[in-house]
Amino acid sequence: MFASVRKAAATLLDRDFAGLLFWTLVLTAILFVALIVGVEYGLSLLPQLGSIWVNRFLEVAAPIVLVLALFALGAPVAAMVG
Repeated sequence: MFASVRKAAATLLDRDFAGLLFWTLVLTAILFVALIVGVEYGLSLLPQLGSIWVNRFLEVAAPIVLVLALFALGAPVAAMVG
């Protein structure tokens, strides 16, 4: 068991693995920022709907849905990037 822990720690401290981990996290963050900016831009292009409460609901619900999507899609996107 201790040999496995030692081997895993050596992998974490490996220079190539650290570089891969860094770039995976950076590219995942860039993809999520692009997603958030794109959705917010798309919502801003929508015409004003007839009801004020519908417009307000979209303004409030979109960021909440995007934050939930970050949690749901975080691991799969990081796996695809890495």
